[in-house]
Amino acid sequence: MIIPNKTRSRSSQLAAAIVAMSLCLPSQAATSGRAPGFGYGELDEVVKSLTMPDRALAAEALEQLGPTASRWIWALLGGETDESVDVDVTQERHKLLLETVQGWPVKEVLAQLKGISDPGGGAEGQAALLEMLSVIQSPLAVGEALTLLEGLDPLLLRGARFKHLAAEFVRKALNGPPPVKRALFEGISAASTPLCEVFIQSINPGSHPAAPRVLVRLAERHPASELQVLRQLSGIDAVLFGTDDRSFVQLAQRGLASDDRLSRRAAVQAAGRWNLPDLFLDVVAALDDDDPRVRTLASGALGQMTGIKRTWGQEEWRTWYDDESRWLRSIGALHGKVLGADPFTAASASTEFAKHPLMASTTNALLRDGLSHKHPRVRMVAIRGLVASRHSTAVLPLISALGGSDEAITNAAHQALKSISGQKFPAETSQWEDWWADLNAQAT
Repeated sequence: MIIPNKTRSRSSQLAAAIVAMSLCLPSQAATSGRAPGFGYGELDEVVKSLTMPDRALAAEALEQLGPTASRWIWALLGGETDESVDVDVTQERHKLLLETVQGWPVKEVLAQLKGISDPGGGAEGQAALLEMLSVIQSPLAVGEALTLLEGLDPLLLRGARFKHLAAEFVRKALNGPPPVKRALFEGISAASTPLCEVFIQSINPGSHPAAPRVLVRLAERHPASELQVLRQLSGIDAVLFGTDDRSFVQLAQRGLASDDRLSRRAAVQAAGRWNLPDLFLDVVAALDDDDPRVRTLASGALGQMTGIKRTWGQEEWRTWYDDESRWLRSIGALHGKVLGADPFTAASASTEFAKHPLMASTTNALLRDGLSHKHPRVRMVAIRGLVASRHSTAVLPLISALGGSDEAITNAAHQALKSISGQKFPAETSQWEDWWADLNAQAT
């Protein structure tokens, strides 16, 4: 039995009183449908009137009890308060709540907080719970967070606050261990249309290596959002798709084949930025689109993909593509020969390879050979060609160039990686390798 004494602080006395009353009185929370609290009218009113310092001290005392105190700590730090109108106070309470539960056994915490996502809990309580679930790196917490979001009122879900919280939830889950990422992808695959829309609107494609693939998965789940996803992804390079770009090609092809002219416009713009060979002929076909804006965008996209600024029609572009394909087949014999050539010949060959960005998946293999050439001029030309391609096949050769002894080459490769990836890692091979592995792991 817990007996307060004169030497115990006010917070300890309060904590002792809470524990005593909670142990002795039957909880009403499970049957009343109320928001998570203590379940005792008088005690709830007392707690609601407490100041922030008293709440924090009482929670600190209760923390010693471990996960069994989760519900009581929630009532102190996560529930309603007379100070709720003060944003700074609310954020401080939530911060303390997160620090308290982080590291506790997930099942025990969730068991104590069972039912906490009841819509009757109010926006403040639900927001705090979502923040808490976001920092608990567990598939169980991911499931609870998705359930909470699905249960929100649609108007509340679409508000700025919960959009931000949803984006933070996704970001933290993507940065979690593999089981957490899998739980997120599985949850997204089964998400309702309103929740898909919120995720699509709130996720920045450059916020995490897996974000573009998450957006594509959401678009597949909710086809009506494909236009918005295309617009979001049209601002990034295809290098961020990793080595498996099939789902992105299919997304653009569906957009190009759409009856909606806005979708066709977005798809053409994305295709021009991505520079994926599998989309070339689809963009060529868009030169004869019924919408004049699509035709204009298609002409510009073809210039981006090829480096050729011509106002050709379909026939001229198809002829060029056939010639380019024959050229590509003819250079197969040059693979590896760049290494043994004199510096002038090797540099000239590397410069020529870089003039064919649409064929980067092949020409980058030749430029990779140039990175091993004994002459620094050839290595520098090769780096310029690789970064100009903005293709996924440029990443690993550039990462390998970070480990060389030539400082100028290392710096050039580092700048090239930062340019095509948008990342700001130092010139250390390990961090770039981890980033690339993480990005490609999402494909599976």
